[in-house]
Amino acid sequence: SPPDGTSYCQCRACKAQDDPKLIEPSTGKVSMSNRYADFFDYVGRRVYERHPKSILGFYCYAGYTQPPTLKRKLSPNLCAWIAPIRYCWIHGMGNPHCRSRDQLKDVIDGWARVVSKIGYRTYNYNYGDCALPFSKLSVWKHDIPYLKEKGCIGINFETLPCWMAYGPHIYQGLRLAYSPAADSDAIMDDYYENFYGPEAGAVMKRFWTEVDRAFRDFQCDPTGKSRGLEVMARVYGPRFLARCRDLIAEAREKAGDRGKYAERVALTGEAVENAVEYMQIREAVEAGRYKAAKQVYDKLILRNRKLVAAGLTSHYTIKYLQRFLGKEVEFLQATGAPNQVLVKLPDVWRYAWDRDGTGEEKGYARIDYDDSEWTEIPTYSESMTHSGRLPYKTDAKYIWLRTHFEAPEPRGRMTLFFVELTKTSTIYLNGKVISTPLSRRRLLHDYQTFEVDVSNSIRKGDNVLAIRRVHTWGRLTGRPVMLIRKVD
Repeated sequence: SPPDGTSYCQCRACKAQDDPKLIEPSTGKVSMSNRYADFFDYVGRRVYERHPKSILGFYCYAGYTQPPTLKRKLSPNLCAWIAPIRYCWIHGMGNPHCRSRDQLKDVIDGWARVVSKIGYRTYNYNYGDCALPFSKLSVWKHDIPYLKEKGCIGINFETLPCWMAYGPHIYQGLRLAYSPAADSDAIMDDYYENFYGPEAGAVMKRFWTEVDRAFRDFQCDPTGKSRGLEVMARVYGPRFLARCRDLIAEAREKAGDRGKYAERVALTGEAVENAVEYMQIREAVEAGRYKAAKQVYDKLILRNRKLVAAGLTSHYTIKYLQRFLGKEVEFLQATGAPNQVLVKLPDVWRYAWDRDGTGEEKGYARIDYDDSEWTEIPTYSESMTHSGRLPYKTDAKYIWLRTHFEAPEPRGRMTLFFVELTKTSTIYLNGKVISTPLSRRRLLHDYQTFEVDVSNSIRKGDNVLAIRRVHTWGRLTGRPVMLIRKVD
């Protein structure tokens, strides 16, 4: 299998095997399933001749997740392990709030028609969420018996050892994997009573039930890529966060001051405090209090380092905090005093498609271009697709975005600062290119914090910022774009 990216062979022979009508929903591009299924089938049949009892597993993954259209049954010793990494990590199959998980049922049915065995390779955590309380109790209660009915012979949970954030559904998933017909509710009642104690267990059942309900009822965006810290920010609003803390406090009282039950309730309380501090960081950033955001971030890192050292959470907690939160906080702090934030650019911009790559020739970046017919869209307050104003699929290669902002008299060194910007972006200020994708360092990930000097491009009064980027779903900026006066 190739890596998570899209580095697939483009030779004439391989491309000839692809069915142009078979589209991978996560990218809108032609699926690679036929070429891989044909190869797996070739290997499987040769092995089957000498070892008919063998079982050879292969992934249905990334750009070859969709069932093939080869119109033949594959070798009987093949097991297709469906690995839906590009689908929502939050919901179960059939959840009315999630279109991608509904489409996943078709994937499972399709592979079941062409192979004699299927397996399921799945994810037991919310990618990049930094050990905030997260639950898949309703997911496994539905999905594991459902997979068994579809003929699934095995399940592979990718799991982080973080009991404070994922403990109940880790336990439940393992129990159901071995006994899919078991009573999930009875399993969990036994867990709460014996893990947290008879008295605290009843309260912790309410806690985890409410956490599970919050994620179950979370409205997934159309791309199906709902996961990570952005989901947490929308789930852990002030009211729900206060409710979680109240339940932990009640459970602490029931468990008493000492003993294993008190320790286990306190451990879950650490995950709740991760959520509290994460939301504090977000609020401080939104308010421009970057020093305060850094102070809370340092506190969050220090507390979780101690938990990692004690073996109570995964080392990925620290890595995810640094990767998805740390760079932003560090960079933002650098924009504070003696530097001065002059302007916070608007949330709502306007966008238009550029199907043939001629937007620059048409004047999309010009100051006097009339963009009144373009569609308004939020750039950081919510996902662009979740806003409902950006189509899920398009044949356009590029998307253009424009906004106007007022700037003071240029003085000193002035920069535009992007907390999160896709590396495929070309940036224009007042009609002039100020940054291109090729002029920036190569990155492992699609998004980065980015700052560009605009001292010679900015002007007093009205300014026009335009961005052309290869179309990808998600947010444009992650946070407001800011005009900053730098003090070197």
